Amino acid sequence: MLRDIPRAAIVNRGETAMRFIRGVREYNRSHQTGVGTVVFFTAPDRRVRFVQEADEAFDLRPEASEIDGY
Repeated sequence: MLRDIPRAAIVNRGETAMRFIRGVREYNRSHQTGVGTVVFFTAPDRRVRFVQEADEAFDLRPEASEIDGY
């Protein structure tokens, strides 16, 4: 099942993303797997917890400034 999935992309933000990250970590512990979490973010979310907690994080617009919104 998930043993064959190396990473899971999270396309949500905030608390929903954190619940998913925690769920994947719990799954990994209970099933001895290593599914990683990947999030995609823009400048306003750079320092938000779900970005910091994911195994990998990719800035969708690295040239954008902090002022830019979605």
